[in-house]
Amino acid sequence: MIGKTVLLLIVMLAGIADFCLAKSSQTADYSRAEGEEFVFAKTFPGGEKYGYQGWSKRPTTYKGGKLSYDEYVGRKGKIETTITFDPSQSHYISEKSKSKFRKAVLENGEVVYVHLVSNSLPHNIYLTDEVNRARSFIGQKIWVNNTRVVRPQELITSDENLSYPTYNTEPLAVIDVFLGKYGHGRGAGSFSIRVRKSSGEEGLIKFYDRYFYTSNPIPPGSSQKVRQAIERQEVIMGMTEKEAVLSWGEPEKVNESVGSWGVREQWVYGYSYLYFKNGNLTSWQTTH
Repeated sequence: MIGKTVLLLIVMLAGIADFCLAKSSQTADYSRAEGEEFVFAKTFPGGEKYGYQGWSKRPTTYKGGKLSYDEYVGRKGKIETTITFDPSQSHYISEKSKSKFRKAVLENGEVVYVHLVSNSLPHNIYLTDEVNRARSFIGQKIWVNNTRVVRPQELITSDENLSYPTYNTEPLAVIDVFLGKYGHGRGAGSFSIRVRKSSGEEGLIKFYDRYFYTSNPIPPGSSQKVRQAIERQEVIMGMTEKEAVLSWGEPEKVNESVGSWGVREQWVYGYSYLYFKNGNLTSWQTTH
C-alpha cells in the first residue's frame, strides 16, 4: 500500500513539474532581445523528419521534445549568451553535470531553448554574422588546412559519387555561399562555401575556421622541397617549427631542454615524435 502511495505521489509531482514548465513558456519582445542573430537552417533531403534536434520550447531534457522542421525552417531569432540550467533536474546534481541551455527569442516573440553539447551550438542553425563573414570572402582565396581533420577534405557536389580531393595548403577561390545541405556531406559547420580549384573543378567545403587559412600560411622563404612536403603532410630534415606545424598540426605536448648547446624540443604526436634543435627539425621517431 505504501509503495502504491509513493508511486502515485511521484506521478503527481511529475505532472506538477510538467504544468510548471508549461506555464513557464513565454513570449518576449524581439526588438529588445539581445544576442546573436540566427536562422533555422535547411536540412538535407529526407532529413525533415528529424526536426530540429536539441531545440525545445522548455529548458529541459525531460519530455523536452524537439521543434518541427516544417514549422521552424527559415525562421529567424536571437540567441542569448546566458546559460540556463534544466530546472527539472535534482538540486543534488552539481551545476557542472546539469544540462545546459541557451534561450532564444524568435521574430514573432516566441521563446525557445537550445540544449548545449560540449558548450557548442548545434549545426542545424547558422549565425547571420557568420554568413556575412563568409560572403566577404567571395572573390578571394582560402588555403586548405588538412591538419585538423581525420582525412583530407574533399569538395562535394550535388552528385554523391562526384567529389574532388584537396591537398594541404591548396589555394581555393571562393565563388559563393551555399546555405543548403547534401545528405552525403561531412564535417562540422552549419553551411558551406562554393569554391574553385586552380584546375577549374568546383565544389563545396564547410565554412569552419579549422578547415582553412584566410591567407597563404607557407612562409615566403620556404624551399620548394619543403612546400611539397607540407602539401603531402610529411616532415623533412631542416624544417622550421612553423613549417612542421603546417604539415602535422600542433603537437599534443612539447618537452623542452635548455643547455649550452641551445634549445632542444621533443614534439609529441601520439606515438610519433619530432626533435628540434634551435628551431629546426633534426630527426623524428615513430614507436608502436
